[in-house]
Amino acid sequence: MGQSSSPQGTGGARSRAGRKFVRPASGFGGVLAAGLLLAGCATTVTGAASPAPDLLTSPVVSTSAAGSTPPTAPVDPTAPEETDLQQTGSGSVVTDESSEPDRSTTSATSDAMPVVDPDEWYPTEDNEDPSLDITGIFLEEPANYGSSYLHVTDPERVAYQHFPPMGGSHDGYWAACNGVVYQVPVRNENMVHSLEHGAVWITYNPETLSADDIEAVSALAEGQNYLMVSPYPGLKSPLSLQSWGHQLELDSPWDERLYQFVYALRQNPYLTPEINATCDQPTFDVTDPPPFDPSTPGPDAFPLGSDDTDVPTGDAPPTS
Repeated sequence: MGQSSSPQGTGGARSRAGRKFVRPASGFGGVLAAGLLLAGCATTVTGAASPAPDLLTSPVVSTSAAGSTPPTAPVDPTAPEETDLQQTGSGSVVTDESSEPDRSTTSATSDAMPVVDPDEWYPTEDNEDPSLDITGIFLEEPANYGSSYLHVTDPERVAYQHFPPMGGSHDGYWAACNGVVYQVPVRNENMVHSLEHGAVWITYNPETLSADDIEAVSALAEGQNYLMVSPYPGLKSPLSLQSWGHQLELDSPWDERLYQFVYALRQNPYLTPEINATCDQPTFDVTDPPPFDPSTPGPDAFPLGSDDTDVPTGDAPPTS
């Protein structure tokens, strides 16, 4: 897959001390709503596309020139069948039935568009994790990751405890996450590395999310740095959002919690392990990425994390 070489990442500091967040001057609000209105009548993109409008502004922007929309892949009719992967890890879910919004699937119309004030959801020194106020968000226990993470290489597996995974050991070769809309499922281990860089990974079940809603969520993320979208067979909900250590299951892209999640967690400087690491990955083949394996990781899978401080971490290039 052309993975003989890979650029070194920046390996941003993991300490939160002295890090002050400056929120972007503009964000996702009214411009995003206009983009979603157009998304209701969007068509599936195949091949190269024109750059998307700047619906989102990331707190940390890649300095690479590869900021334009990468090519998307054709639909793969041989995509893996659904899997019954089980959630086995520990964590916590924020619940508040009294304020639970309507999660029923809605059509792509302006009446369905939520209105979310980004100022209420950007992280600050006084509120490092605004996502804690999102009903239904799942937080993986930090202890699950140990004190360090392992790097694996394809086809090695990691014993993830939740699917889609949201953190822990991963492949040394990160998936391009600069607004790529993958048309085929992608190997977990590569996508998790992108979460370490501060990306939000939006996954959908191609069997249960409507075509209109797939187009809408794809239009939202396409060309936007630190966002990536991919189908994920076997999801128990139509949509699932992942950032490092966080997950949120949804039924529709018109749920306001999708936008709250992105505002709160994309490139969150207090929660992202490698805050200055890039999402650009020119050698990652977005049209033929490392394939998704729907099977449960076997006994030879690498642990989710390690307490051995001498294990290799950071953005090393792949060895194969």
